[in-house]
Amino acid sequence: MGKLLYSLLLTLMVGCKADVTSVSLYMGDSLVALSSSVIVAKAMNTTEGATLPIVNGISCSAMSMPYWEKRVQNIQERVSLDNAFVSLGSNDMANGTSPVRATLVANASKIMAAFKPSVNVYWVLPSHAQQPEYVPMVRKAIEDAAAGYPNVQVIDFEEYLRSRGMQLSDVLGNDGIHWSNSGQHVYGEFLVSYLEYEG
Repeated sequence: MGKLLYSLLLTLMVGCKADVTSVSLYMGDSLVALSSSVIVAKAMNTTEGATLPIVNGISCSAMSMPYWEKRVQNIQERVSLDNAFVSLGSNDMANGTSPVRATLVANASKIMAAFKPSVNVYWVLPSHAQQPEYVPMVRKAIEDAAAGYPNVQVIDFEEYLRSRGMQLSDVLGNDGIHWSNSGQHVYGEFLVSYLEYEG
């Protein structure tokens, strides 16, 4: 499946700029999985137009899954990454019970540590769409974990929306949790904005 997706992404580049100046991984929960085609399209149309996107999105996935640490290691054995965008954390508070802060920090740290220090890691903070009473704790845990890794930058989609005169409700679908079709495009633009300055 992984080889098939990788081949598909290479095929999609036909007609685009041929050089590959960077490789970017987009990984995480359903917010990534459902937006994958938009993310690929946006990533291949950056200013440079020469980034190769790899998408690994799994619905209902969480930081607590051992899968992610191992997956990051395995991907880097096959591909030399320049950038990684991580969208995890929302499902770590999905059981209706207050998450344990120390556990959240430890789980996020394991994933961050799995990336090579040379990889620019952009971790998207969970939005307030799902169980907003727990979001501040999860966000703070991710920020605290990131403080120990110079290559990890925490990024905030809601802040991006506010800077453009929008609010979270403008990009949510009918379920009030996942992005609408137009919201997926805004989310893709948000992620790719961190690649625009690459050269």
